[in-house]
Amino acid sequence: MSATGYNGRDFEIHLEQEKIAAVTTKTATRGREAVDVTTDDDDGNRRLLPKPASRSLDVTVEGVVTTNNWSTIRGLADSDEFAPIKIVNPDGTEEEAEDGFFLSSLEWEGEQDGNVAFTVEVQSSGPISITDPSAA
Repeated sequence: MSATGYNGRDFEIHLEQEKIAAVTTKTATRGREAVDVTTDDDDGNRRLLPKPASRSLDVTVEGVVTTNNWSTIRGLADSDEFAPIKIVNPDGTEEEAEDGFFLSSLEWEGEQDGNVAFTVEVQSSGPISITDPSAA
């Protein structure tokens, strides 16, 4: 790590303990759904509970379709199983969902003078654990 930040390649998305190949962009979004407890007694000011109604982790992965990754990606889209995805953060911590991740969409596109690209979106199921392998 430099004093100013991390390199984007230090943020990885793994499937079955292997880094997904040919990835160009990765996004992980932690969600916390608010619980609104506003009543007429609050004079128009919103009141929220500090504990969220639900927590989530959504991941989007974009990359180049290759002969090595396409069958794996298509297999996830055709499966009725949760995907064993792990997020490896630049600081080395790892995040996983207890049940795994649900593949909510797969998109692919190609242009006549470019590559074939894919976008996969997955959503967590179950509690999310954060571990620090260096602390073991």
